[in-house]
Amino acid sequence: MTTKFNKEDVLFYLEEMVQMEMATSIEEDVYYSLKQDKKITREQLRSVLQRMHKWQNTKF
Repeated sequence: MTTKFNKEDVLFYLEEMVQMEMATSIEEDVYYSLKQDKKITREQLRSVLQRMHKWQNTKF
């Protein structure tokens, strides 16, 4: 995983996934936690980042 994502990238990704109803329960939890400035665990962030990389590398 060489691409670096900042907080805005993660929020944009999560917002899109939630709006399209494609978000996992962990992604929804992280999205709402970030919107409310609550803390998230490393495992939650790692899971979200892995899925972001998966979607980024998907070829259509």
